[in-house]
Amino acid sequence: MTDLTDQLESGPGAGAREAARPTSAVSQATGLVGVVGVALTLIVIIGSDIPIGMQTILLLSSAAVPMVLWLLLFERVYRSPTTGLDFSAPRPLSETLATTKVKLVGLWSTWAVLGLFYFSFGAYRSPRYDFFFDLLTDLIPVIIAVSVLYVLFVDRYMREPRDTLWYTGHWILGGEGSDPAMLREHARGWVIKGFFLALMFTELPWFVSSVTSTPLEKIFADPVLATVWAISVTFMFDVGFGVTGYIFTSRLLDAHIRSSNPYLSAWLFVVVCYPPFVMIESGGLLDYRGELNWSDWLAGNDTLLVIWGVLLVLVNLLYVWATIIFGPRFSNLTHRGIITNGPYRFFKHPAYLAKNLLWWLTYLPFLSMIGPADAVRNCLLLLSVNFIYYMRARSEEWHLIEDPDYQNYSAWIAENGLLPRLRRALFGRWN
Repeated sequence: MTDLTDQLESGPGAGAREAARPTSAVSQATGLVGVVGVALTLIVIIGSDIPIGMQTILLLSSAAVPMVLWLLLFERVYRSPTTGLDFSAPRPLSETLATTKVKLVGLWSTWAVLGLFYFSFGAYRSPRYDFFFDLLTDLIPVIIAVSVLYVLFVDRYMREPRDTLWYTGHWILGGEGSDPAMLREHARGWVIKGFFLALMFTELPWFVSSVTSTPLEKIFADPVLATVWAISVTFMFDVGFGVTGYIFTSRLLDAHIRSSNPYLSAWLFVVVCYPPFVMIESGGLLDYRGELNWSDWLAGNDTLLVIWGVLLVLVNLLYVWATIIFGPRFSNLTHRGIITNGPYRFFKHPAYLAKNLLWWLTYLPFLSMIGPADAVRNCLLLLSVNFIYYMRARSEEWHLIEDPDYQNYSAWIAENGLLPRLRRALFGRWN
């Protein structure tokens, strides 16, 4: 009988299918250098007296700086045709200044609207947002200065300078011939960035604190605490790389927004997963958590606690790997290049798969101290959450399928993904 592993790696046409895997928009090395930067910084700051806010800034910088330098100095991604830049044909400075002024009007006006949004909604007056807004306020002069230099530089080399930012500024200035589609694209992109950057920035210090402030001797003495700490580390990487992605939306890094998801259903399935609209948190409409979790059910059996803890960490590693592989271009609801390597070589939606599996393994909703009815209720609620993430995945595909690169990737993963290979290996002889 042929070994299952051999069947997965071989079979009719396997070599041709493997060779046809589309090139990823981001190299695996990009995320790796960011991971190394964060890991080295963690060695220094764990157990130190450095304030959590400064630790957070150091960790963000240690991820962002190596990745940016790698992309610019080694991979030279600014030369990619997808950036829309042509360094061999700079536009005249006088012409560039004219379009740059319009773009800066659009950019600064967008920031003003975002500021008004933050000011108007009570959720953003919560103390959890203080670190984000204090840092943002301190950096306003720097941000404005950098925006002038960046827009002027990039604008001079753009093959088509009239982008969404230009159309926005042009419309604000009362110019004729505004393009509603470009205005909508600009608005969607900045709503996404404004919402998720603030949200993730507030979560990052909490994860940093839970990682760097926990005594190492306690971690190694308790399998449950060790599991929780390891998962906190992965979430810290996940949120940190997410924040980096929302900050570095840049054509020079080929990490600009190529398009944002235009489907209302996609937005609805996303916002119900995050505060202040979240429905799946503790006490929410779809709260599937029972009175006990994995550590409670397995308490007293250290062997099972270790095995289950390792399983939880491995699943979470798949989840964070799916974020790290994006490098500095992670973002919800946007298309910033098709990723085909890392975990996306095995699964089309590895992050959603891992996250939903993690919830089942963590909370074991099929077990209940109250009774079978409560267990059934919890399972149905978690299945509802799973359905939300299934629809998130589907609505992302509705958007990305417009790109030929994603069409090629979708066809490739349907043949070469781990699940299709398992299906062929296990059931192929009956097909």
